[in-house]
Parts: sequence; C-alpha cells; structure tokens
Amino acid sequence: MCPMVRYPMWKSWLSPFRRSQQKTLALVIAAIAEVAQASSLAVAGHLAARLGIQRGSALNRLYRLLRNPRVDDQVLTAQLLRLLGAGRRLRIALDWTEWHHDLKMLVASVIVGRRAIPVQVAAFRKTQIFRSQNVWEHTFLRLLVHTLRETGRTAVLLGDRGFHRVSGLQLLLELKQSFVVRLVADLKVYAGTHEGRLLRHWPLHPGQAVDLGWVFLRQDKAVRVRVLGGLGPRAGRTLVAGDRSARPPGRPGGPV
Repeated sequence: MCPMVRYPMWKSWLSPFRRSQQKTLALVIAAIAEVAQASSLAVAGHLAARLGIQRGSALNRLYRLLRNPRVDDQVLTAQLLRLLGAGRRLRIALDWTEWHHDLKMLVASVIVGRRAIPVQVAAFRKTQIFRSQNVWEHTFLRLLVHTLRETGRTAVLLGDRGFHRVSGLQLLLELKQSFVVRLVADLKVYAGTHEGRLLRHWPLHPGQAVDLGWVFLRQDKAVRVRVLGGLGPRAGRTLVAGDRSARPPGRPGGPV
C-alpha cells in the first residue's frame, strides 16, 4: 500500500513536489518511521522489501533522492509548520544532538503533547563546529524565523543552557522572535546601576517562583532580557531568560 493512501495528510504535506518525488519521499519517510532509524542501509532494505527490488537498486533510488537539488529541505519545513501550526502558537525546542561518532545535528522540533516532531535539521562535522558554532546557530535561527514568517506561523523558541550565549539572544531580539532560554547558574546579571549578581546566589526555596524583571546580561549590557526562576522538587533550580512574551511565574519573589 502506498504510504499516501495510509496517511492521507501526506498528500497535502508533499504537494509542492512533483508527483514522482512525492511517491519516493513518502516511501522513504515511511521507511524511516517503520524501521525507527535513519541508516541508509536500513531504509534501503525496507524499500527493497516493499517495492520488490534489489537492495542495491533501492539504495541508488534513495541516494538519487538525497542528491536531487529540486528537493528542498526548507519546503518540507514550511509544510510541517503549516500543518502543525494551524490555529495555534507553536512551541519549538532547539537542541544539539550527537549523530554517529563525528557528526552533530542541530534540530528544531515542534512540541505536540509529550512528543517532539523535528521540523528543521542541520548536520555538521564536529570539526566544522569547533570555531564557528555561533555562525551555524545564527544561520539556522535566521532560516527558521524566516520560514515561520513566510508561512504565517507564530512560535516561542525554547532553548536549554547551551543556547544562553548573549549573541544568540541578541539575534532573536533583533528578529523580534519570542523565546525562552534556560540560563547557567554562574551567569551574572545587572539591574540598573547595581553591581552584578550571580544567578546561583539568588535565594530560592522549594516551590517558590521569582520574577527578576528586566536585567542586563554581561557587564557591557549587551542584551536586556526578562529573567524568571523557580525551585522545583525534581527539576531543581531553574532560571530562564525570555523576551516580552515571557509570562511571570506564580508567587513572585520580587525584582532584582
């Protein structure tokens, strides 16, 4: 059975592509989902069994698809954002993940219930990232924000501690893109003319939440964000930075 018969929504999702490309894309996507891995040999084996062809022929078909310049990854990203963001504001998690021994992947995933659905991915060799991680991240974020605007979708980007660098937050503010990013405890914040204070020195009690208000990160006041925090029984101390869309927590502890 053709995957697009089994999953009717795929027909609209893959509609920007030529009909022959739609069929191959659907077969490959279904293969990845059903074998639960992105190994080219595993995917080719699944394709071979489904189509009744040799594994080598299936592998060549997969590689031709991956090399095809007319198959634009960002078109798939746009279609996923249209599908998942209809009538609601998206929550998109950003994450770096290991892939094989020499590759890392930067992934943007839409949060749907308890699941995260990848919508934009970029893979890099670790040697590429060593001295230019900011450049790769900024390009990735610009492209994601551009696609969100192009598709008429709104989102809040969610980043863990690895995305707390001032340059990245500054970029998101310049792009007027909503975000919430977890901060490291050793970061110093500045409010008004007061001396800086390490976030780890802010007193928090179990179950308490605090709104530090609008503060500057770094002594040169490179970027101004709103910082919210809390101390939970499981997650421990959590302090996050956000733009103007960030909501204050309950039981505020007062500004800096």
